[in-house]
Order: sequence, then structure tokens, then C-alpha cells
Amino acid sequence: MLPVGTSVTLRAVRDANGEVTLATDTLRTVAWTLTDASSATLTPAADGSAQLVATKIGRVGTILANGTSILYACTTAALRACSAVGAIDVVAR
Repeated sequence: MLPVGTSVTLRAVRDANGEVTLATDTLRTVAWTLTDASSATLTPAADGSAQLVATKIGRVGTILANGTSILYACTTAALRACSAVGAIDVVAR
């Protein structure tokens, strides 16, 4: 869940071994797509990341990175703890 007005930075991670917790290299060239912008905006950055901003209560559309919609939320510490993200809901502050 994201409160209206908050933002998160998304990064696409190179995952050659099928293990996202060990992935360390972020992709620098990413085509980001948001299928429904009624609850959030997605703005790509020059470094390959994208800024997701929650704008209105509802569910964020599918986010695609280079055509893939598989999303994980991970900690930034080494040996990341990651969880699959099924949906992102925008809620009132």
C-alpha cells in the first residue's frame, strides 16, 4: 500500500540465476510502462530507474519493465529479503 502523495523508486535488477535475493546489478536501459495511470504516475529516469507516485485512491495498474511484470519488494541490505508484489493499492493518507 502507498498513501496518496508518496513515491517509490523502482529498479530493474539483472537476475541471471533466477534468484532475486542475490541479484546485485541494476539494469541501466529499461523501458517502463504503466498500464493504468488512474491512481499513480510512473516517470522513467536516465539511470534506468523509475519513480512511481501515488496520485489517487485505487489500484496501481500493471507495471512493466522491459515487458516483464514480475515485481519484488526487497530490502537494500546484502542478501536481500524479497517478497513478490501482487498489487499496489493507493490509500488515503
